[in-house]
Amino acid sequence: MAVIDDEPCDVAIMGAGAAGALFAARLAWAGKRVVVLEAGKPWELTDLVSSQIWARRLQRGGAPVLPGGSHTIQAEMGISGDAAAEVCRPPGAPYPIEPLMSLKRAEVLKRGFDKLGIRVSPAPMAVNAVEYDGRSPCVYDAWCDAGCPIGARANPLVMHLPATRKAGATLTAHAVLAGAGATDAWVSTQRTFAHVSGGTVMGDDPATSVTDAFGRLHEAANVVAAGGGLFPSIGAVSLTFTVLALADRTAGDMVANWGSYAP
Repeated sequence: MAVIDDEPCDVAIMGAGAAGALFAARLAWAGKRVVVLEAGKPWELTDLVSSQIWARRLQRGGAPVLPGGSHTIQAEMGISGDAAAEVCRPPGAPYPIEPLMSLKRAEVLKRGFDKLGIRVSPAPMAVNAVEYDGRSPCVYDAWCDAGCPIGARANPLVMHLPATRKAGATLTAHAVLAGAGATDAWVSTQRTFAHVSGGTVMGDDPATSVTDAFGRLHEAANVVAAGGGLFPSIGAVSLTFTVLALADRTAGDMVANWGSYAP
């Protein structure tokens, strides 16, 4: 277990999830001294098992769509999909990777929708249909809910955490326990949730929102909230890559306007 030091830093990030890892990578590469405090264990790809049973054990133990903002993220992460088939998609660059292969059950359901005159399209996925940026393509072997041990799924383990470490940021796992002086930790089964939103909603009015449009707290200019908490509710699908697009936008604004974030 890493020991938390008391050296000063420019940025302290609570949590090494999708948004936290992106912030850490962007700010560390911009020359800021970054410390990331993670309550969980230091996950590696070798900790993940592509299995539906394993995934279940790990899990259980609105607003209108606006154009722009996600093209940088989809190219960086690698999103599989069919932009032409998505009639409700905002204008912009197509997905960088072809859609994943449709499974037989999807083909059966599509025939039913076609008969009813309802259009369907492949869901955009952060999973490689082909090799992309040095990462392996999906082998369609099981259930990727618990992660992907071959790195075909774009997540912090294969995207922003390696860049964060390379840029010299400090990542402390089990940060709460380490801060309490523990030298080792045992992690028990805990209930987890997916796609949680709300709690730190963004907006212009401090009376009805917690943060501004960049996630900066109305009452604290040097505190930024990120993640699903910025959204009042969830849309039709996972908001992870909208979270990443917002994090990318805010990190860029922090680098460009550092003085206003660190008065």
